[in-house]
Amino acid sequence: MPEYKVWVKDEEEPEDAYVFNARYHEEAAGEWADWHDRYETEYKLAGGNTVTVCVQEEGSTEIHEYEVACEMVPSFSANFKKVVGGENNG
Repeated sequence: MPEYKVWVKDEEEPEDAYVFNARYHEEAAGEWADWHDRYETEYKLAGGNTVTVCVQEEGSTEIHEYEVACEMVPSFSANFKKVVGGENNG
Protein backbone atom coordinates (compact mmCIF):
# COMPACT_ATOMS: atom_id res chain seq x y z
CA MET A 1 0.00 0.00 0.00
CA PRO A 2 1.44 3.39 -0.96
CA GLU A 3 2.50 5.99 1.60
CA TYR A 4 1.01 9.47 1.49
CA LYS A 5 2.19 12.62 3.22
CA VAL A 6 -0.63 14.79 4.59
CA TRP A 7 -0.33 18.31 6.00
CA VAL A 8 -2.61 21.28 6.69
CA LYS A 9 -2.52 23.84 3.88
CA ASP A 10 -1.45 27.36 4.92
CA GLU A 11 -0.38 26.13 8.38
CA GLU A 12 2.18 23.41 7.77
CA GLU A 13 4.86 22.52 5.26
CA PRO A 14 5.50 19.16 3.56
CA GLU A 15 8.32 18.62 6.07
CA ASP A 16 5.66 18.71 8.84
CA ALA A 17 3.50 16.08 7.14
CA TYR A 18 2.18 12.94 8.75
CA VAL A 19 2.56 9.76 6.72
CA PHE A 20 -0.35 7.36 6.18
CA ASN A 21 -0.62 4.11 4.27
CA ALA A 22 -3.64 4.27 1.98
CA ARG A 23 -4.92 3.02 -1.36
CA TYR A 24 -5.45 6.51 -2.79
CA HIS A 25 -5.18 10.23 -1.95
CA GLU A 26 -8.73 10.69 -0.63
CA GLU A 27 -8.36 7.75 1.74
CA ALA A 28 -5.14 9.28 3.10
CA ALA A 29 -6.98 12.56 3.74
CA GLY A 30 -9.65 10.61 5.62
CA GLU A 31 -7.01 8.76 7.63
CA TRP A 32 -5.50 12.11 8.61
CA ALA A 33 -8.93 13.38 9.74
CA ASP A 34 -9.51 10.25 11.82
CA TRP A 35 -6.04 10.55 13.38
CA HIS A 36 -6.50 14.28 14.01
CA ASP A 37 -9.86 13.73 15.69
CA ARG A 38 -8.37 11.14 18.05
CA TYR A 39 -5.00 12.61 18.97
CA GLU A 40 -4.93 16.37 18.46
CA THR A 41 -6.27 18.82 21.03
CA GLU A 42 -6.91 21.73 18.65
CA TYR A 43 -10.33 20.42 17.52
CA LYS A 44 -10.06 22.00 14.08
CA LEU A 45 -12.79 19.72 12.75
CA ALA A 46 -15.21 19.98 15.67
CA GLY A 47 -18.39 21.98 15.35
CA GLY A 48 -18.68 21.66 11.59
CA ASN A 49 -15.37 23.32 10.70
CA THR A 50 -13.48 22.28 7.59
CA VAL A 51 -9.74 22.03 7.04
CA THR A 52 -7.91 21.96 3.71
CA VAL A 53 -5.17 19.37 3.65
CA CYS A 54 -2.51 18.66 1.06
CA VAL A 55 -1.89 15.03 0.13
CA GLN A 56 1.21 13.86 -1.71
CA GLU A 57 2.00 10.28 -2.65
CA GLU A 58 5.53 9.33 -1.66
CA GLY A 59 7.83 9.80 -4.65
CA SER A 60 5.39 12.00 -6.59
CA THR A 61 5.55 15.74 -7.27
CA GLU A 62 1.74 16.08 -7.51
CA ILE A 63 -0.04 17.58 -4.50
CA HIS A 64 -3.77 16.99 -4.16
CA GLU A 65 -5.87 19.28 -1.96
CA TYR A 66 -8.88 18.03 -0.02
CA GLU A 67 -11.37 19.82 2.16
CA VAL A 68 -11.87 17.65 5.25
CA ALA A 69 -14.93 17.92 7.49
CA CYS A 70 -16.38 16.13 10.48
CA GLU A 71 -20.04 15.22 10.76
CA MET A 72 -21.44 15.01 14.24
CA VAL A 73 -23.74 11.99 14.56
CA PRO A 74 -26.25 11.97 17.42
CA SER A 75 -25.87 9.14 19.84
CA PHE A 76 -28.59 8.13 22.28
CA SER A 77 -28.55 5.81 25.27
CA ALA A 78 -30.99 4.57 27.91
CA ASN A 79 -29.99 3.40 31.39
CA PHE A 80 -32.42 1.41 33.53
CA LYS A 81 -33.48 3.33 36.62
CA LYS A 82 -36.35 1.44 38.33
CA VAL A 83 -39.76 -0.19 37.92
CA VAL A 84 -42.77 1.71 39.24
CA GLY A 85 -46.07 -0.07 39.97
CA GLY A 86 -47.01 -3.60 38.97
CA GLU A 87 -47.91 -6.66 41.03
CA ASN A 88 -44.47 -7.32 42.56
CA ASN A 89 -43.76 -3.75 43.60
CA GLY A 90 -45.55 -2.84 46.82
